[in-house]
Amino acid sequence: MVQHYPPDSYLLNLLPLSMRMSGPREALLHAIVCRNYGCTHFIAVRDHAGPGCDPTASPTTGSDDACRFVRRVRHEIGIEVIPFPEMVYLPSRTSTAAPIRCRGNPEHLAVRHRIRRRIARGRRIPEWATSPK
Repeated sequence: MVQHYPPDSYLLNLLPLSMRMSGPREALLHAIVCRNYGCTHFIAVRDHAGPGCDPTASPTTGSDDACRFVRRVRHEIGIEVIPFPEMVYLPSRTSTAAPIRCRGNPEHLAVRHRIRRRIARGRRIPEWATSPK
């Protein structure tokens, strides 16, 4: 993947830490560890380290709780936080967008679901979602 970026424009950080699936607190831990490894930016994804659902199938944390929490304390821990919300695919436009831009559009499909289905069926992943390699 690094072949697609200019040299010296990135630092790959593989977090040497087991997942605890504890949501916002774990996202904060990841940001601090990344900062300690020399990173200047931290990408907080939708439901970062989320523990999933409770026994009634209700989410235990909000999908953006971890990102909001880490962004709120970013100056204290000394790392810039880049939020990465869930993206949805709009078949009629053959493009992706943030869900907030798709309100009222019933045909949007979460990108992660589309990609998972293609992988499960042995189909190629579209070039708009990833590089051909």
